Order: sequence, then C-alpha cells, then structure tokens
Amino acid sequence: RKDAGSQQIGFLLGSCGVTVALTSDACHKGLPKSPTGEIPQFKGWPKLLWFVTESKHLSKPPRDWFPHIKDANNDTAYIEYKTCKDGSVLGVTVTRIALLTHCQALTQACGYTEAETIVNVLDFKKDVGLWHGILTSVMNMMHVISIPYSLMKVNPLSWIQKVC
Repeated sequence: RKDAGSQQIGFLLGSCGVTVALTSDACHKGLPKSPTGEIPQFKGWPKLLWFVTESKHLSKPPRDWFPHIKDANNDTAYIEYKTCKDGSVLGVTVTRIALLTHCQALTQACGYTEAETIVNVLDFKKDVGLWHGILTSVMNMMHVISIPYSLMKVNPLSWIQKVC
C-alpha cells in the first residue's frame, strides 16, 4: 500500500533493523508479486525476506543442528508502544538483558516452575499479558491456556471450561 500509515510502519521497521517478515501462507499469497514471483520492496520499507512459517514450507534441520544462543546484552529485544496523554504513540525499546532480568524477577516473585500450567485471560500482545503469558512462560517451559478477551466478554466462565 502507498498510504502514509504503511510508510510509517516501513520507517519503523527500518529504524529497528528488521530484515525478516514472518507471515502466513494466506498473507503471502495476497502480497503483490513481480512477474518473476518476487515480492517488491514497498515504498519507505526496508528490504525484507518474507518467510512463510507454516510447516509445509519448512525443511527438517539436520540431526546434529543446534541453534546459536545469543547472550543477553543491550541489543533491542522488542519495542513496546505506549500512548501518551496527548494521544500520540511512543515506542519504548526493551533490551535483551532487561527482558531476561524481568522474566527472572517474575519467575521468582510468582514462584513459577517448569511445566506448570497457567491460564492467561490478559491480552498476550502487550503489558502484563505479554510478560506472563508469553515471555516468562517460554523461559520456564510452562503450558499456557490463553482465553481471548472477546470470549471472556461473552462467557466469563469460559476459562473454566477450557481448563477442566
């Protein structure tokens, strides 16, 4: 798309050094393509490698393959978006070391243990829901049952039905 919002997203992606876009098969099929089948670079966007994450597109790694584990350092782990009092949006970077330290603090404070099951009724894309429902649970290898807010609104006891 060639609108201002799309260009702002492209600028943000470029500012963060994003080079890979993870996408679904359906989204990938809907993207514009050149006659050679390549996805063109969108105006104002960095050059991206579009990667379809569904298993039918992925090959099996060799048996002796192990991922490279990066050290926790001051590189950016992700960016949180906060809304200011005047309505403007502010991006706040969270470093890898801050993410790891915060997850470890939550683990100790909440007494989380490996393979524990938690029910997350918070928005897992931001704030407390992200920290507990995704980041800390992955670090502790926990099982997470996420109940969307829209379902909670319609049926407040739905989380019990999912757990029992």
